[in-house]
Amino acid sequence: MSQTYTDLTETMFPDSMDQWDRYLDPTIQTISLITQYQNFYNQGKFEEANGVIENNPILKRIIVNASTMNKTLDAIMALQRFYFSDFQAYLQNIIQLKGEYASTVKYPKYSVVTYIVHDNTEAFLCLSGNCPIGTPPTNTNFWTPWTARGEKGDSGTGLTPRGTYSITKDYYVNDMVSYNNVWWYATRDNVEVTPSESDRTWVALLKFSADLLTFDNHETTLRSSTFQNALAELAKRGEHVTPVTLTAAGWSETLPYEQTVDVPGGSAELSPIMVSMLPDGAELAAQKAYNKAFGVLSSGTAFLNDGSATFKVYKKPAVDITVGLKGV
Repeated sequence: MSQTYTDLTETMFPDSMDQWDRYLDPTIQTISLITQYQNFYNQGKFEEANGVIENNPILKRIIVNASTMNKTLDAIMALQRFYFSDFQAYLQNIIQLKGEYASTVKYPKYSVVTYIVHDNTEAFLCLSGNCPIGTPPTNTNFWTPWTARGEKGDSGTGLTPRGTYSITKDYYVNDMVSYNNVWWYATRDNVEVTPSESDRTWVALLKFSADLLTFDNHETTLRSSTFQNALAELAKRGEHVTPVTLTAAGWSETLPYEQTVDVPGGSAELSPIMVSMLPDGAELAAQKAYNKAFGVLSSGTAFLNDGSATFKVYKKPAVDITVGLKGV
């Protein structure tokens, strides 16, 4: 069962990969068993029909029934839910901030370290899943720099932080700036093009509060401590879960059924993930009721306002339910 999506009991995604057998065509050796199953089924002897499958596991790879389809359905729903709601948080959390580089440490993929280059502290990202111990961050076979450049220098590899946007500066593809509490990156070389969602010259990478991230505006150096602290704070905020309770009696009377609840710290700029808050040790009946209500909420929509969240569903949950908003 998925630990992330507890209502999807037939899949392990995204916590791990599903291990399914490939399906087979009928053979001379299995056709008699298939005929036996079909005869029981056509006679309404469903228990006996299921017994044929259980006693002959190879039939599970040939006969398609509700169990087969439910596994497929749960896997598809988990995949869609992950990419629709959780993928941004996954990308934010995949980066591992490791601090100052140490030659005795084996760094996993996506580790970020600081390293002294020409008397300047710079940040580097590990892009290898098997980086040998002692490999310096300047080795581009395993690392890529996360560095800023000067006014007249060439852009670095990957996204290049350029501080706060200025209309007087020239910018180049993959330059990254802060503007109006948003991180933007350039898709092409440009000058005097203000970052905006109405123009694809700049693409919004990440939104943040004004007190969260600051840049050093010196021409050549982005202070790595500021950069790391900002990423760490973003990751910490992304992990925080705020519980909210929706009552069975609190839904509106007409479709789509709506309910608005208070969310301290909520903001229209945030994109939280709804997670299960089913209590540990809940009775089986309570688990089933909770998972059913959670599934109803998952199939609907929700959006944050300042200090509140509005949920919309097309079937009213039958019970009160408390869910978590991860990232608020």
